[in-house]
Amino acid sequence: MNQYRTLCHRTLGSVFKFLQALLLLTCRRRVLSLHKWRVAWISFPLLVLSFAQGAGAATISWNGVLRAVLEDTRAGIYTGGTPDVSVFSGSFNYGDTCGGCLVELFPPDETNYVFSGGTGSITGLGVTTTGVESSVAISNDQVVDDDAVALFDIFGLTVTAGTTSDVWSVASETSGAVIEWDVSFVYLTTNPFSDRSYTATPPPNPDLIIFQVDEDDEVTYFAFGEVTTVVPIPASVWLFGSGLLGLIGMARRKKA
Repeated sequence: MNQYRTLCHRTLGSVFKFLQALLLLTCRRRVLSLHKWRVAWISFPLLVLSFAQGAGAATISWNGVLRAVLEDTRAGIYTGGTPDVSVFSGSFNYGDTCGGCLVELFPPDETNYVFSGGTGSITGLGVTTTGVESSVAISNDQVVDDDAVALFDIFGLTVTAGTTSDVWSVASETSGAVIEWDVSFVYLTTNPFSDRSYTATPPPNPDLIIFQVDEDDEVTYFAFGEVTTVVPIPASVWLFGSGLLGLIGMARRKKA
């Protein structure tokens, strides 16, 4: 779940008048990437923005159980929670095609598609939060590092550093990214993506699936949980049983 998504927003004025100049601009930003399990300097070309969303909409609904609370100052909207007991649920609404969504490139292995008209919600610990936008991230051949290995261990999984994975995730956030949450699907034994092109639903048969919720960039509250059921709509509707473990440190890029 990613943000966090500060691009080089510039006043375009007349697009046709300034297009040539804009294409020469680049921006460099420091990105804290949970999805990518590392802090990295990323340089990428200025992206052309469009605010018209796709004609259709995709929806994912999910339910899960809290597995680990990594940070809790007891001062935020979210606080407390009992691992293996506390339940969460939510949904995401976003475009079934990119259709002019904001595309963010994070070389070499991740692309984020932001839907300013999308929404999301999460309910847990007696709190319901609604997001003001949604995004889908596609990661192809992402390398598992030592931090990710430790995160997998929380869920009782042994994964070797250097293993590659594909990841599909969907996220939402409140205004100002005060609270962010996501659901992420990890593919370790299969490689469903050959590139980072947009796809509105996760491929079938993920090895792992989790949710993450954090408040104030993980300072006030930060927790992971196992998704027990998730329903992607449209696409071939399929359910994940409680036997599926949840994990992935690939949770959404944080806002810078």
